[in-house]
Amino acid sequence: MKKLKHVYVLAVIGFFFSCTEDDVPDTADPNLFFGVWKLESSIVNGTAQTLTECDKESTLILYWFSEADPNYNAEIHTYEVNESGECVVVQQILNASWRPVTIFSSEGDATPQVPLNYTTEDNTIISLELGVENELLTVQGEMSFDGEMVSITKTYRQLRQQL
Repeated sequence: MKKLKHVYVLAVIGFFFSCTEDDVPDTADPNLFFGVWKLESSIVNGTAQTLTECDKESTLILYWFSEADPNYNAEIHTYEVNESGECVVVQQILNASWRPVTIFSSEGDATPQVPLNYTTEDNTIISLELGVENELLTVQGEMSFDGEMVSITKTYRQLRQQL
């Protein structure tokens, strides 16, 4: 019985040390994404865009209602200066969704991904990729602007609640 106990302890210890830091988790942790994120930078077709203070008011809100809801919800609020010099919302996307998924390669390797999906007013389906690293949220993908496909990367910083 004493030997069986030692084998069990060794098996448990082996389990904890068998994974390396290089192992990729099966899914992304959704808790890293929840919250209100403010625009910090924007790159279009590889060129950094100069953002005004008004542009930086743009937000991405990622949230979830309940386990009964199959998708996580998102809102995108884009601000720009209008002709009168006022900072106003120029686009509000309230029907966006996101959900961590796992993509498997033909070799069986698992890669966690977090797509952000929404449909535009002209029924174009947009699918962008979310990522969180060093307290920054990135949104990457391709979109059509005035009939031309452009590559975008936007970086957001999470707003922290003041206590």
